[in-house]
Amino acid sequence: MMAQQMLRFDEVLASLQGTPGGAFIGLSFSLDNRFLRVYEVSNEPDDQETVSVAYEGGRLFSASGEEEHYVLDELPADLKAELDTLVFRLSDALPEWRGLQSDFVLWQFCRDLPDPDHVCGSADQAHFARQAAAYVKRAWTLETSPGSGESS
Repeated sequence: MMAQQMLRFDEVLASLQGTPGGAFIGLSFSLDNRFLRVYEVSNEPDDQETVSVAYEGGRLFSASGEEEHYVLDELPADLKAELDTLVFRLSDALPEWRGLQSDFVLWQFCRDLPDPDHVCGSADQAHFARQAAAYVKRAWTLETSPGSGESS
């Protein structure tokens, strides 16, 4: 994936105020349960005041998943806290990810990961999950993202 501007959650909200129809993507990944969460923060072209947060998530190598949708004013505190730890990228600048299993979403965003079609067996899946966790931590969290002013 090409390098692009990364924004904190508060910067995304400020950017959406002047961008009708804007959308930004953030990722979080739990290595413990091999679960990817993709967040899309957006507003509508005809209602830029209403900001929504859509969420899709699922375990790696599983066809099942979950999704949820919130209006910013009704965002649960624990979800807000998680969003504050992530960096976001402009949705239009990212590969298509909707409708894909979590392992394929990660592969779309990071072609350094192995092709999920070629990951066989629990050892290969565990290796993929470790690589995915390192990628998400490096590229999608404030903890280690370049310019974040923080280090791990």
